[in-house]
Amino acid sequence: MEIYKEEIFGPVLLCLQANTMEEAINIVNRNKYSNGACIFTTSGMAARKFQTEVEVSQVGINVPPSVPFSSFISAKPSFVGELSFDGKAGIQFYTQFKTVTQQWSNLQSGELPLPSL
Repeated sequence: MEIYKEEIFGPVLLCLQANTMEEAINIVNRNKYSNGACIFTTSGMAARKFQTEVEVSQVGINVPPSVPFSSFISAKPSFVGELSFDGKAGIQFYTQFKTVTQQWSNLQSGELPLPSL
């Protein structure tokens, strides 16, 4: 899918479906930028595997990545304005951060409310 190969800055949501967990992780990790990804699941084991194996800076588990609420952290060649390498900025530049946001409920499979503030 062509749109998945681009780094998009804007109100765009791209949804892809995978047949296996390995395929889903490979789809995310093959992306040149991979700033964020999310998974919707009722399996804690699947969620843990996904969050530890995807090479992204923000992960959502049963919620979208927390981009509007967390500071932006880029991954891979996504390089947005980090021009200062002094002090904390330099340490942060060479450190790979990962923000994980999760929500679990006792709802039946298929029911998933959207998070709210």
